[in-house]
Amino acid sequence: MPVSANGATFTWDTEAIGQVRSLSMSSEKAQIDTTTFGADAFRTFIAGKHTTTLSATVLLTYQGANHDDMLADYKAGTIAAFVIDFKDGSVAGSGFITSLEITAELDEPSTVSLQIQVTTDLTFSDT
Repeated sequence: MPVSANGATFTWDTEAIGQVRSLSMSSEKAQIDTTTFGADAFRTFIAGKHTTTLSATVLLTYQGANHDDMLADYKAGTIAAFVIDFKDGSVAGSGFITSLEITAELDEPSTVSLQIQVTTDLTFSDT
C-alpha cells in the first residue's frame, strides 16, 4: 500500500480506510496488592495483566465497501488485524473496535474516530 502524503495510512482487515489525522496509544498494567498484616510501612505489589487501547482519527477514503466492512466488524465485535503504515515504519496488531464515530462536515473531509481494544502484542517495524 502506498504511504499517504501525510505519512500514515490506516488499514483494517486488509481494507485501506484512509489517512491518519491523529493517533494515540494507551497501555496499562494492573497492580495486584500483596500486602500482608504486619508488613513494613510500604504496601507490596506484583504486576498483573495489561491492556492496550489505540485511538485514531482517520480521513475516510471510500473504496468499494471498506467502510461498510469496518462498520460491520464494529457491530459484530469482530477481532481483526490492523496496520498503520508511516513513512519510516509501521505498527500492526489485532483487536476489536470499541468506539466508532463518523463525521462529515461542510467543506471538510469525512473522518472516522475510533478506539481499538488491542488483543495481541503490537508489532513495530522499520521500513
